[in-house]
Amino acid sequence: MSKSFIKYNNTGFWISDTMIEYAIFYICKNIDSRQSNEEWLIEYSSYLEKCFQGYFASYLNLRLDEYLDDDVKKNKFIEIIDSTIGTVRNKGSFIDNKEIKEIILLKLPEAQINIHDDYHLDTVNVINILQHLKLLLLEEYGRESEL
Repeated sequence: MSKSFIKYNNTGFWISDTMIEYAIFYICKNIDSRQSNEEWLIEYSSYLEKCFQGYFASYLNLRLDEYLDDDVKKNKFIEIIDSTIGTVRNKGSFIDNKEIKEIILLKLPEAQINIHDDYHLDTVNVINILQHLKLLLLEEYGRESEL
């Protein structure tokens, strides 16, 4: 399983690409559901969608330093993360296999997917990733860590 280092201001954490892709999916969905977005946020969402879809081989680079280059943008993105946490929390204890299949098909439209009926993704795992990302942006992370 491939891992990427998610960093902001020279601090960060290692995480499996698959797990950060789930977080990215819900962040993009949250951004896209908003009535109006600034141009930079539309551009960043488009970039994140490419990360989710695997356009970049062997790694994920969220380019946080590049896109969140001032406090206004950083605070807006933290607000989006908070909203995304709420959205994921409202799903209950888990994301069911039907939704996971839909997410995978967005990434790999030609895929033949066979997921067991009882397979699910615990929402707490996605929420944990989003919270780590928020702490990183708040510069409260303070050390290299691995999820």
